[in-house]
Amino acid sequence: MTMQINNLAIIIPAYKPDFLNQALESIVHQTCKRFTLYIGNDASPFNLEPIVNLYVDRLNIVYKTFSANMGGKDLVGQWNRCIEMTQDEEWLWLFSDDDIMSENCVESFYSTIERDQSVALLHINIDIINEVGDVSHQCKPFSENMHGVNIFSEKIKLKLSSTIVEYIFKRSLFESRNGFERFDLAWGSDDATWIKFAGLDPIKTIPFAKVYWRLSTKNISASVTDSSIVTRKVLANVEYLHWAKMFFKQNRIQDPTNSFEKLKWILQTVKQSPLRLIEKIRLNNIVSENAQFGFLTSLLGAMYLGLSELKFFFKNYK
Repeated sequence: MTMQINNLAIIIPAYKPDFLNQALESIVHQTCKRFTLYIGNDASPFNLEPIVNLYVDRLNIVYKTFSANMGGKDLVGQWNRCIEMTQDEEWLWLFSDDDIMSENCVESFYSTIERDQSVALLHINIDIINEVGDVSHQCKPFSENMHGVNIFSEKIKLKLSSTIVEYIFKRSLFESRNGFERFDLAWGSDDATWIKFAGLDPIKTIPFAKVYWRLSTKNISASVTDSSIVTRKVLANVEYLHWAKMFFKQNRIQDPTNSFEKLKWILQTVKQSPLRLIEKIRLNNIVSENAQFGFLTSLLGAMYLGLSELKFFFKNYK
């Protein structure tokens, strides 16, 4: 008979109250309770404790309010100090204060690691939900075993979604691979981290379970109207591409994507924003210069942004 050991830490870096109750409801309804829930309050101006208190008698919860906000300036730092709240659990799952997990996630996790004890990085398929909890997009499922380079190329080609909350990883892997990669706004930090953690080994997807990732006006993914935020996002993506280039070179991995696919991926945020035409051109030029794309690739990027009069592009191209 297998001994029922609690070997999983579910970690929520908390700030927003809007959907915290729904996130905790999904956790309290897990069919397997072999986990400890750690909630790190990032000095939120909102009173989160009454929400958490609704679940203290129903879940094994460790709750802490930090004295200073860190996520606003260093989101990866907030992730790290929340992980430091954990004890000796072998497995870590960084979740969020607004997403939802299907009720069989933890049970399916344990079933998977009991069947294959060699795995160190696991994935759960996601769908995207809106503010009222309705599925707005059914995401392409991962293959049972997905390599890091495939995650990179599928995302660059705009064929795949991947978020921080859909991965569960061993503590030993986190420590031996030097934790999360750091980019501004943590934009691309999760993807780079999973690619680094996986190395040349495949990432195993937990079957049947599902995470529902919420896209709302409350999260940074929806911030497309602030020119400074959009600029920081695209520059972080440029930094991510530089990181990936070095990682692939060091590990002798062939990058299956081309320059225009990369530029198109970066410019998605720009294209979706309501910024003025001249601002979009400026961002295209900044990206092209920093990513060292050639003139033709930059021109294709301008066309992708929907510029009807290329004279604006030529006038502003450096």
